[in-house]
Amino acid sequence: HKTECMYWGEIWKNHWWIAEFPSIYEEGEWGIEIRSKGEILFKDEGLKIKNNILWDSTIEWSSVDMLERRRHFTGFGVGWQDAGAKWAESPAQSAMIIALEELLERKKDTFDEVFLKRIYEQIVCGCDYLILTQEKAWEMGFPRGAISHDILGHEKDILPNDISKAVIAYIKAVNLLPDDYADKKRK
Repeated sequence: HKTECMYWGEIWKNHWWIAEFPSIYEEGEWGIEIRSKGEILFKDEGLKIKNNILWDSTIEWSSVDMLERRRHFTGFGVGWQDAGAKWAESPAQSAMIIALEELLERKKDTFDEVFLKRIYEQIVCGCDYLILTQEKAWEMGFPRGAISHDILGHEKDILPNDISKAVIAYIKAVNLLPDDYADKKRK
């Protein structure tokens, strides 16, 4: 297969070129050579062509792997550190839980059992943190159902938006977690 390289433009202080191969329809792994006036300027092996390659090669790292790595930064063993600050704000926790739940709703059949278990564990990890924010609000005299914005710095902030997001995360967790998590679902 042959094609011409086309100048794409400049970004990040680099110049970028594109080579499209519309004649390749099958998935596979390819070698590539870029030539100019008969001289090989670049040669490499391992160019993969596959449907959904970006999704398939990044979903694990951009979901459960990153969360497993950020869990210990909260200091509570549950939830995930948010954006490099010491806080683990409840709306960010809820949003991540909901994103994991949407993975189950949309793609569950494409995941192996090990990956599914990791997703379930991270949903539980996030929900357990939200429960801590509820307990913190209750300790501080707020009514049942209140959720502290986070536990380390904004615990006195009780925001309706935080509570509504947590409710969605909880409801979806109860509906999507398997029976192995019955105790967590009741909590």
